[in-house]
Amino acid sequence: MRRLQRHRKPAVVDDHLIALFRKALPAQEALWWDVLHVKRRMTNEQHVAASNACHAFEWACGVRPWEAGPLDDEPEDKWKPLRAALLAEIRRRDGSG
Repeated sequence: MRRLQRHRKPAVVDDHLIALFRKALPAQEALWWDVLHVKRRMTNEQHVAASNACHAFEWACGVRPWEAGPLDDEPEDKWKPLRAALLAEIRRRDGSG
């Protein structure tokens, strides 16, 4: 029996994706801070909320769990243009670039 593969459409920079990215960036940083330090800053509820924010953004982009997505410091090559476009759009909207 042949398995059907789900092909996700490429992520498009729109208001929804930008809002998810705005939430996910600080959430990712907070999660990594807690991973790297003995004393955690976040409560369990905050940790779950941060994880959910990151997961929602990556799900919207179509990132597979084993891939280094746009939130990572060293994203895979296929995610670099999306990350650059999101950051540029946020800078443009904030008037800082």
